[in-house]
Amino acid sequence: VLTMGMLAGCSSGKESTGMDSAKTEDAKGEETAEGDVIKIISAGNNPEEHFQSIAMDAFEQYVEEHSNGTMQVETYPNQQMGADGEVLEGTQLGNIQVGYANCSNVATVSDKLFILDHPFLFNSDEQAYEVLDGEVGQYMLDSLSDAGLVGLGWLDNGFRELTCNVEVHSPADLKGQKIRTMENPLQMAAWEMLGAAPTPMAYSEVFTGLQQGTIDGQENPIGNIAAMKFYEVQDYCIYTDHIYSANPIFMNKDFFDGLTEEQQQILRDAGAYAVQVSREKRAEQDKEYAAAIEENCTVIELTDDEKQQFKDAVTGMYDKVVEKAGQEVVDMMYDACGLQK
Repeated sequence: VLTMGMLAGCSSGKESTGMDSAKTEDAKGEETAEGDVIKIISAGNNPEEHFQSIAMDAFEQYVEEHSNGTMQVETYPNQQMGADGEVLEGTQLGNIQVGYANCSNVATVSDKLFILDHPFLFNSDEQAYEVLDGEVGQYMLDSLSDAGLVGLGWLDNGFRELTCNVEVHSPADLKGQKIRTMENPLQMAAWEMLGAAPTPMAYSEVFTGLQQGTIDGQENPIGNIAAMKFYEVQDYCIYTDHIYSANPIFMNKDFFDGLTEEQQQILRDAGAYAVQVSREKRAEQDKEYAAAIEENCTVIELTDDEKQQFKDAVTGMYDKVVEKAGQEVVDMMYDACGLQK
């Protein structure tokens, strides 16, 4: 039985639950009169049960414990401060001090992050972790400075997989299939190269779109697939692992720069701790998600030869990603991942 709450969409939703003005009025990251306690608003879009929300709870606990209570974090999950785009903008404006969002949203303020929309960069979770924890990952986090943000780490979100009503073992099987994608030019270009007809659609409308036949399939991490019960209107789940999703944690730069070096280090360490918790909790929750999918539809795990056909079909993505993300970060990523240009 799947026990997790409904996940928020990977794409930037247009819906907002609104911002609690009373809470934000009292928590702008200023020192208060009560013992000079620094208040920090933390926001995200996933429900409390989701591994990323659990990770940000861990961030809160780490900051408060290691600052001896001199920094207090108020955490608002489940789109209480808005969807991804609103959390990003709110953090830039300073109404929120720390948040996280889908990488494709954050790439709109720092184009270097578009490199992570390149399909088949990583062969495993472990490889993705190593690269994102290393020089390339830090380079992308540092690039957020120009957008008024400080990057603290990469929350895990897992690989994106495909669901549809036809058996898929090669790109040829996708010909003409209307696959719901994020409204992201690079991801749409990749699906076109695979022979599909990419069809952007609001995340909240995907189940109905599948049910009514407006779209033939969709792609998301398995947590989203299971929580939204797409398997009720899809016959197959194909483990394509076509894109690894990571959501950056970011802070308002002006707020961060106004802290002492010791306080800044606590926040950086808290970010690293949250990343680790997200990976551990995702590994646990994915077992439940995978079981729910396997009980309700046919799972296809591609062979190495089959997956290579998908990789070969998108070799033209290099130039497209360079155009969006820039030559330097693309070459850094290719070198880190051992890819041929």
